[in-house]
Amino acid sequence: MYNRAYFILSFCVVSMLGACERSSPCADCLAEEPVEEPAVPDLPCDGADLEVDDLNCGACGAACSVTYVDTPYEVGHCSEGQCGPRWYAQTLDPIPEGHPLPELNCEEVCANVSLTCVAQGCSGKTGYSCVTAFGTGCSLTDEYFYPANWEGACADDIPLPDPDPGVNLKIGCCCGQ
Repeated sequence: MYNRAYFILSFCVVSMLGACERSSPCADCLAEEPVEEPAVPDLPCDGADLEVDDLNCGACGAACSVTYVDTPYEVGHCSEGQCGPRWYAQTLDPIPEGHPLPELNCEEVCANVSLTCVAQGCSGKTGYSCVTAFGTGCSLTDEYFYPANWEGACADDIPLPDPDPGVNLKIGCCCGQ
């Protein structure tokens, strides 16, 4: 009798242990339904937005020359697939004492470099003017030497400061294609 009881008890224990390790009749019963991911659009240039990407403006590899970064004179960013306008400067010879200041406008300055003036197109400015001596005293990167800004129309005369004798006037205009 002892063997029979031992046999039945052993059988029950083995059956219970086997039941614990049994897999469920449905292998993926608890798995979630697969979710279809939306298709990733096939963007050019490793996903660049050709409308606003400064390194791929309008076409792959067409980089814009962005200048005066992090200043009030920052220009050249890609917009609508085209590089933005840029500053073009002209330094005038010293004005002899008693002579009138020249009358210049940004249409003329931009035409000198075969471009077109863009009114308020460079960080909201059309142009700037300042006085410089020996190449110093006017800077678009040093806040202590920022020039006077101008937001007028391209055909308006550029407001010029009265220079001391022997110094140069520097003017800059916002020019683009």
